[in-house]
Amino acid sequence: MSMKKRNDEPSGTETNRQPAPESGRGLRWTKIGPRLKLATASLLIAALLTGCGAADEGAVPGSGEASAGGAAAVDAASRESVAGAPQKSAAEEASSGAAAAQGSEEPSAADASAAASAAESAELQHSDAMPPKAEPRQMPEPQAGMLTAGEWDDLGAWSRWTELIQDSPYPAAWGFAPYRRLTVQATAKGKPARDVEVILQCGGKREWTARTDGKGQATLFAGLLESRSRQDVELQNEPAASSEQQGGSKDQAAAPQDCSVQIDGGNGLLVREAEAKDWAGRVMKLETDREAAQPDAVLDLLLMIDTTGSMADELSYLSTELTNVVSRVKKNIGQNLTVRISPNFYRDHNDEYVVRSFPFLEDAVKAQAHIARQEADGGQDYPEAVAEALTDAVLEHDWSRSARARLMLLVLDAPPHQGLRERESIQHAAAEAAKQGIRIVPVAASGTDLETELLLRTLAVSTGGSYVFLTDDSGIGNGHKQPEGVEPQIMPLNDLLVDLISRHAEG
Repeated sequence: MSMKKRNDEPSGTETNRQPAPESGRGLRWTKIGPRLKLATASLLIAALLTGCGAADEGAVPGSGEASAGGAAAVDAASRESVAGAPQKSAAEEASSGAAAAQGSEEPSAADASAAASAAESAELQHSDAMPPKAEPRQMPEPQAGMLTAGEWDDLGAWSRWTELIQDSPYPAAWGFAPYRRLTVQATAKGKPARDVEVILQCGGKREWTARTDGKGQATLFAGLLESRSRQDVELQNEPAASSEQQGGSKDQAAAPQDCSVQIDGGNGLLVREAEAKDWAGRVMKLETDREAAQPDAVLDLLLMIDTTGSMADELSYLSTELTNVVSRVKKNIGQNLTVRISPNFYRDHNDEYVVRSFPFLEDAVKAQAHIARQEADGGQDYPEAVAEALTDAVLEHDWSRSARARLMLLVLDAPPHQGLRERESIQHAAAEAAKQGIRIVPVAASGTDLETELLLRTLAVSTGGSYVFLTDDSGIGNGHKQPEGVEPQIMPLNDLLVDLISRHAEG
């Protein structure tokens, strides 16, 4: 699909806008004309009949007649479209076909040579033409509830997650080492302390900062961000540092040393030393004297959607589903919360836009209109501008300083471009999202590979989100990858997202 931006598109903020290249966006398959295809098929049939002789008349009634007719029924106009095809009259060809049908079972040398020549000629004619592009299957009109999806929370299945990535080059290729985590449960006067900053320090250095969720829980990481990935080191032909040197040891028994957790205790800073059991799965409980004040009754919901050409098979359906989700969330919890929605879209370098950004809106109708206007185009290679999209989403938006929940739905089907700049941008976006309490919830569409999947699941893990993925159950779009090591419940995407958002907002 190659479509331009509509003239009535409301102006958001478009970053790094560059003209699209004039060259084609990939191979263009040339369709074989029907006359050429018919002639080629007829030559192949004639060659087979000449080489093998007529069928046994006693085997299938009428088979000999059908075989002779197949050789004689070549359309004269079709034969003219094949270079070098002998021009025979209908009578001559019928005569030749009849002679072949009445011949002996063993073909003569001349017959065999003629058959081989005809077959070779037909094969050359066929191979010189590009295969026709498969006709796209007819898809139903988009309606809410058509797409199917599953959700998986790796934080809730931690041992399975660490086993999955133990011997994988991902997510280390992106500079993440998500192995050593510590879970904190903070309370205020016996109730969950929501949206409170929690800091992990190791050796006097701040390792990770997060904010508690609706249950008063926060996840902290030691050595999550590596200074340099092995991939970058190898590309520059430098000796690779060990996992321990990079701060990402895979040894779960090797608990980080000299670490402590800090939180506002109400009457001052509350500091608790981290013990080995805390790194082994025990939840660290922090009872504060602070008032059990609730955060502002606000829900920030940011959508960052890949609108490159590879999303064309599902974008219209996703737009319909997300529009339905926005409407239902506003209706279901908007009575008690201020729901702020920011719809955003991204493509790739040298496309019409890299990131098309819109601010948070309380008007759900306007947000829905922005989503409905988008079209899939651009993206000439597999990787897309994911790093730029994450940077814009986390750093270029006015997130609420106090909120019940801050969620980013990252809808995509391809990984970021690989490079030192992109890797550092993604690391910084993940760390800043965790610090601000922004839960990243990836929504993986068709075409997502293993590298992309594990990076997305790492982003979810590091920010307290979960991994959502479309499935083949709907019959819509291209094939969807089954995530590794998961056993999810499959349900309509819109219902799943409404439930997910409500859980975060209501605690």
